[in-house]
Amino acid sequence: MQQPNYYPLIYDYTLRGLFYLKLGKYELALKDFKKQEEMGDIAENQYYKGQALELLGKKTESIRAYQQALALFVQQRSMNDPYTEPYGKIYLGSIKLALSKKK
Repeated sequence: MQQPNYYPLIYDYTLRGLFYLKLGKYELALKDFKKQEEMGDIAENQYYKGQALELLGKKTESIRAYQQALALFVQQRSMNDPYTEPYGKIYLGSIKLALSKKK
């Protein structure tokens, strides 16, 4: 995403962060999730941010991220494409399950 004529798309940083998360590169994932927050946050971004924070042992921060994911989801600020199922899309049940494990 560092090419001179490249303009990031709406989910680019969330998706790259998700790939870093899957590779176990949690700090790099968090960096991309924070960049996505600056561009326009979505529920998926906060959900995966919560996972990265959880894996780094930052329980309180992960709970806040999951709560923010829930708030964004309720506001319908999540991945949406009327023609396909976006990679990394989450659902309300996923967020609630993550929060229930924190109690």
